[in-house]
This record gives sequence, C-alpha cells and structure tokens, in this order.
Amino acid sequence: MNRLTVFACESQPIVLAGLAKILATCDDLEFIGSAPNPTEALETVRQRHPDVILIDQSPGLKSVFQFLSDVKNTSSRCQPVLWVNDLAEIDCFRALQIGARGILKKTLPVESVLECVRSVAHGNVWIESSLSEHVMGSFDRRAAPRLTPREKETASRNRLNGGTELWSSKRLFSSSIDVIMLPQPNPQNAMSCVTCKLL
Repeated sequence: MNRLTVFACESQPIVLAGLAKILATCDDLEFIGSAPNPTEALETVRQRHPDVILIDQSPGLKSVFQFLSDVKNTSSRCQPVLWVNDLAEIDCFRALQIGARGILKKTLPVESVLECVRSVAHGNVWIESSLSEHVMGSFDRRAAPRLTPREKETASRNRLNGGTELWSSKRLFSSSIDVIMLPQPNPQNAMSCVTCKLL
C-alpha cells in the first residue's frame, strides 16, 4: 500500500517531533520532513510533491497566502492545510479561495489531525467545527442560494443526531460542494468537523 506523504512548514522542533511520532504510528501516512519557512518548504514541494503539507501561520498571513498560491502553481498533487492557533473568518475565506484544502486548529485531538490529513489527501476540504459554523454559514450567505426550510430542518436534525446524511449541495464560489456533517467522535468535548467534497 502506498502511503500518503505529509510535509510540514513549521519551525518549532517540539511540534515537529510530536507530529513525526504521531504519523509514525499510522500504516497509511508517512512524514517526509519539514522546513522552517515557506521559501525552503516550496523547494521541497517542487522536489518531492508531498500529498499534504501542514502550514504554520507564524510567518504571517501575507507570506502564508503567497505560499498557498505558490504551492497551487507548483504541484497539483500537494494539498495545503493551514495549521493554526486561530484564524479570523475573513482569513479562512481568503485561504480557501487561494488554495488551502483544510484549516486545522493546533488544539484539536490527534484523531482530528489524522482525520484532516486523510480527508484532504483524498480530495476533500476539511474545516474544524468551531470555524466551520461561521465559514460555511457565510458561504451560504455570500455565495450560495439560501437553504430551503426542508434543508434547514434536515441539517438541524442531522447535527443533533450526529449522522452523516448529505444535507446540502449548493454552489460555493465556482464549485459545487457537498457538505457532510460527520459524527462527533467524542461527546465529552462536543467536537465535530465539516468535510466538503469538491465535485
């Protein structure tokens, strides 16, 4: 089985050591290295074309957004994920428009990190729930038709039931995105995510 390769643009050794240790336990994922800044990371993207690259926001959003654009123009295979402490709604929008395929908070459990990496590597867009409620809601307000009363009822019921029922297929930007609510893996912390499959 071919492993999905993961690279990180991250400067903190302790974070990288933890990421490497986590990925080493997965049969389907392989950590292939890191770079401390976008300039060095882009060279690795050109040479090795990782499946997923986790991008720390510490270089500053201007540099990160330019890096997202560069990755998009350099490798069609590499899927960028912003790995952040927090990100404003408008910056989430801009990142997704430029080419980010995931927005992942560093405070999430290990299981969520792995879920995000696998999901993005297989062609999905992954947004953690505390961000997704605002982002996906604003997608609907700004770029997509309003949900019908029936769709709102289905979405609400599906969220309460923790199901995986497909509840909306709306035009977001120039792509049709199916929004799927995933079950909450841990009711104790009430965490869930939204996975969007670009069609």
